[in-house]
Amino acid sequence: MVQKEGFEWLRKKGDNNGFEVEEGQVIATGYRCNRFFKPKDKNRGVKGKHSVNISTIDFSGILTVTNPESLINALYKGIGPAKSFGCGLMLIRPAR
Repeated sequence: MVQKEGFEWLRKKGDNNGFEVEEGQVIATGYRCNRFFKPKDKNRGVKGKHSVNISTIDFSGILTVTNPESLINALYKGIGPAKSFGCGLMLIRPAR
């Protein structure tokens, strides 16, 4: 399930970020779900009842560059929804 849904997420992200992936060329590993709690706000008297759940997946494999400018932009800005937590960052290197 993680492989299928993770691949589909990455494939969709590729449409707008200058790359495409093929099924069987990318492996989704390292699935984690983390929960972060909002700290108590002393100034407003708000207790830490709110939490944020972030799920992450590590991908490895081969992608094909379809639009170099868009891919460079994605490398600088990231592609995930939780970029402030360091998610959606890409490490790209030439295929061997």
